[in-house]
Amino acid sequence: MRGSYRASFRLAAELDPDVDLPADEPIARIEVYVHLRREKLAARDLRPGELTSTFAYYEIGFTCDSVDDQYEYRVMLPGPGATVSFERVTVYRISD
Repeated sequence: MRGSYRASFRLAAELDPDVDLPADEPIARIEVYVHLRREKLAARDLRPGELTSTFAYYEIGFTCDSVDDQYEYRVMLPGPGATVSFERVTVYRISD
């Protein structure tokens, strides 16, 4: 259905004690992606101060323009230094 949506990712992370990660470098990225068009609709970088070892929700908004699109919800790790656990993604509509 066309409209504005919010994707809520439930994540936790543990930083590797042997790796010194800069506070401004992302340790994970969440994305909403249109599968067939290979188009990224939304992305958010998560930095060491945001992610903790306790599961929490991290949200991004996106707009659905086509009822025929298939969406992917991704958690990406740009490099070593952290173990990220991904429990679920919840998508809900916020407006037409």
